[in-house]
Amino acid sequence: MAITDSYSSVNYLGEVFAVDADINNIRFISDAGGGISEAGVPNNLRLVDNFSFAVAQPWAVTAGSQPDIDETDALTAPTASTIARAQDSNVCQIYQYTVHVSYKKMSTPGELSGVTSNKSENQVMGELAFQIGGQLQQMKTDLNYTSINGTYQASSAANVSDLSRGLLTAVSTCAVAASSANLSVDLINEMVKKMWDAGAPMSNMAIYCGSFHYQELTNLYSVAERDTFRGGTNIKEIVIPLTEGFIPIRLDYHVPVGSLLMADMAYVQPVGCAVPDKGVAFFEELDSGGAGIKGQVYGQLGLDYGPEEFHGKITGLATS
Repeated sequence: MAITDSYSSVNYLGEVFAVDADINNIRFISDAGGGISEAGVPNNLRLVDNFSFAVAQPWAVTAGSQPDIDETDALTAPTASTIARAQDSNVCQIYQYTVHVSYKKMSTPGELSGVTSNKSENQVMGELAFQIGGQLQQMKTDLNYTSINGTYQASSAANVSDLSRGLLTAVSTCAVAASSANLSVDLINEMVKKMWDAGAPMSNMAIYCGSFHYQELTNLYSVAERDTFRGGTNIKEIVIPLTEGFIPIRLDYHVPVGSLLMADMAYVQPVGCAVPDKGVAFFEELDSGGAGIKGQVYGQLGLDYGPEEFHGKITGLATS
């Protein structure tokens, strides 16, 4: 992470959403961010001015039928029917972490347990920068977990937290219960059929799962070439009936074992509620009360996933 020894308020929103080689086992929230712009912010970020925000307005028409209207009938307008709309919403929530580094620690960069190793390849040359960077990684990790698994709660008082709903939690229409069966092509096809029947556009699909189900997917969809000296497959993309093109498989250890998430990333975006004159995710110095630097890494973030029926999930899978 490109962290500097600055003790004032610094915006680190881009660091939270950048693909980080040090924590490459989480991908969902970086994919949702859509890359980082030259200004250092996620290309796909949605800014809101309230912790609560709408993600979809579901409405529907009937399944379809052939109208039987003759000329005489047409002279009189039919009784009006109103198409009802609902509103699905989510919330931003607070992410907050404290950094406190003594002046002595800042004066002895690279020191660990009283011993300084100047030859260490991973030597820390700025303790404050290291601590800020570590807490930003923690924020990213917590944000990724919450964006997948979070349970929803809207604040009703100052001592009641806003809690953001994750996508795996949100999906209900296109959910398939595996009933402890191993992942199979039939289960995947059942999930995709539910999505297609629900009207999901399936424009930018991606599959998210943990290591065990990734290996299962490789076994299910592998076509290995014959070779006397080399063998094995590592499937990165698959084709599924009713979808368009190849669908990438993303490893993310925050998708719980026993579950598989299929998301249309065209409808997924991170949401930020900025603190005036500070930003969405930032570090600022606090009163240390002594010989050191104290500050907080702070963010107000959520997830917009659009209509939940545009995504699918399989749960209750066998885990061995």
